[in-house]
Amino acid sequence: MSLKTQERRKYEKCWNHDAYRNMAPGEVLVQDVLSNINKSEKIIDFGTGTGRGAKIIHDNGNPVVMIDLADNCLDPEVKKALDPNFRFLEECLWDELHVEGDYAYCTDVLEHIPPEKVDDVLKNIVKACPKGYLNISTIQDHFGTVLGEALHLTVEPWDWWAHKVQEFATVEKLRINPTSVSIWFNKKED
Repeated sequence: MSLKTQERRKYEKCWNHDAYRNMAPGEVLVQDVLSNINKSEKIIDFGTGTGRGAKIIHDNGNPVVMIDLADNCLDPEVKKALDPNFRFLEECLWDELHVEGDYAYCTDVLEHIPPEKVDDVLKNIVKACPKGYLNISTIQDHFGTVLGEALHLTVEPWDWWAHKVQEFATVEKLRINPTSVSIWFNKKED
């Protein structure tokens, strides 16, 4: 079984648990994005999860494309709101993505990526969007014990993530939290 299939199946199981849906970091952190974007900017939500954060951005007036590996991740009210300016794509973030936007939004995702795929995911995010916001957990997950397997596969300290992002983009701002790091980035000039 391929790594992508293995990860997709794992997250399809996760999204079948109501407890996994309770906490949606994208919904909690969305104000970090709304204060940095214009209403005309197209947002790409990488690893959208429930889609609740993306829906808030869409309700703000922005076109949004949500991407996630598991097609059962979206909450029902988010699915009902889908339209040409609010779309969902079932894609693997380390595969080549055929999307372009003005601003990347990625919360509670990068720590879930297998270590050998982190560079591919960051490269894809920066290729698709010239600027963006990342929020990355720096601790082990708690829900994985329900499934009997770890969900956070790349658990690293905040400075490791800052240096990793700098390989692909310019870090414009950092916010270090006790259990995560928020990184605002701009694409490096060629």
